[in-house]
Amino acid sequence: MNFGGTFWIFIVIFLFSCYELGSKYYYNSNGIFYSPDLSYAVRVRKLPNETIVKVNNEIVKRGYIYYDYNSCYYSKRDPKQYGLLVDSTNVSLIVTTDDNRTIDICLKLRTTKNKNMIQWRNYMFIADVIALIKMPFILFMFFSRWGKTHFVKILIFISTIQLISTFFSDWLLIAGKHKFYEFVGLTDDETIQKFGLPRTMIDGFLLFYMGTDLVVQSLTILLIFIYWGLICGKEFYFLV
Repeated sequence: MNFGGTFWIFIVIFLFSCYELGSKYYYNSNGIFYSPDLSYAVRVRKLPNETIVKVNNEIVKRGYIYYDYNSCYYSKRDPKQYGLLVDSTNVSLIVTTDDNRTIDICLKLRTTKNKNMIQWRNYMFIADVIALIKMPFILFMFFSRWGKTHFVKILIFISTIQLISTFFSDWLLIAGKHKFYEFVGLTDDETIQKFGLPRTMIDGFLLFYMGTDLVVQSLTILLIFIYWGLICGKEFYFLV
């Protein structure tokens, strides 16, 4: 067994897994859509008269409103300067369609469960849990004198599940984001042109994060295979 090679591969696997765990924490703690350049962020005073914003049941003309698949959030100050500070979640975003339907987008978000997002959260939860439980298995894989190959096999198995879960969660998030206004009962053209709400887009950082995370997870699986081959030597080919 090449100890130097296995040591450095172990270090890289450990660092990659730390990145996966840390990025999951950052991603979840900052929310799905929360960023200063968020496509679902609106400056209230730029909205047309057809779009009404209420905070604590009072119409407001200033500040910023944010919305995701869970609820709406109101902030008095510019997020690009101060960051996202939520002053109230008791928010209504009311529009009236051409066929005289009055829709409170925020109420719709709070009271209606979206199957696409439920599935997304389930897949993401699986990936998050695996990112956490992988860490002790990686340490056991390197420091344990007995059963090294068993820990390697377990790591390959759970890492593959993590990669698949992450892929499906990313796909559901991208597909669901483009159908956001359809979910609340509006068409894109009507929402953007008449009500002055932002066009649904995928944030560049979000795409970069998703792509990087998938690449890192794939490389981790490849490195675990290489580590397995190094500790088994010629016997590796009979174990795969």
